[in-house]
Amino acid sequence: MLAKHLLLSNLIAVIDGNWGHFGAVLERGRPQGEQPRREHLKVLLDFVNEHREDAHARPIAAAELEAVERAVDRLGAVLDGALRG
Repeated sequence: MLAKHLLLSNLIAVIDGNWGHFGAVLERGRPQGEQPRREHLKVLLDFVNEHREDAHARPIAAAELEAVERAVDRLGAVLDGALRG
């Protein structure tokens, strides 16, 4: 899978299939109850992937753009703790 191109859908599959490793990193340093849930992260990633207008040649409505921006912001919040170490 990774020998050619890494698509967002590939990354989602890798994270989902190896949640034990990714989850441990994402949960590190977060208070109990604030750790990202696998299902929540997958829903956000799937939503962003399905609504990536850069990958689809069609106009985007303002409401669609706003929804994707909210999902990306939420993903950023989920990943922020892990990325800051």
